[in-house]
Amino acid sequence: MPPSRTRRFTSHSSQQTQSVAACLASVLQSGDLVGLQGDLGAGKTTFTRGLVAALPSGTPTMVSSPSFAITNLYHCQPPVCHLDFYRLDGLDDLEGTGYWDLLDDGRYILVVEWSDRIPQAFHSHSWSVRLTILSDSERLIEIEAPADRIGQLLLPDVCEHPPSGSE
Repeated sequence: MPPSRTRRFTSHSSQQTQSVAACLASVLQSGDLVGLQGDLGAGKTTFTRGLVAALPSGTPTMVSSPSFAITNLYHCQPPVCHLDFYRLDGLDDLEGTGYWDLLDDGRYILVVEWSDRIPQAFHSHSWSVRLTILSDSERLIEIEAPADRIGQLLLPDVCEHPPSGSE
């Protein structure tokens, strides 16, 4: 049986959510595309904060929700372009954001909140992260690897038992 493309983690705090994101950051590289899905308040921006903070020159304070700006660029290594598709209605709206140029450029890690709003903007080499609210403080985090990177889904052991912390 082929290995599963999905790893599941239960987070009990925003700190744990950021720790799981840091584990994913450890296997990402320039040109990667990460789609984030989840309801309002599920932790998509918190997850991005942890991912960016784990990269060289990245800090969690540089991350803010791109809901109104649509695109935020974080100068870490590699640079991260953080996009939000919530206010976009389809491919026509996406054209004006520079998304396709950023994707083709290959220098950035693209992290897209509300990726499920325009699924045709993603390819088979994309990472997918679904955050599901279990309670006020608990989240189920499901990370799906691209088919050609399943081996990298064997994230560090700290992901299995991220440090505890409070919201």
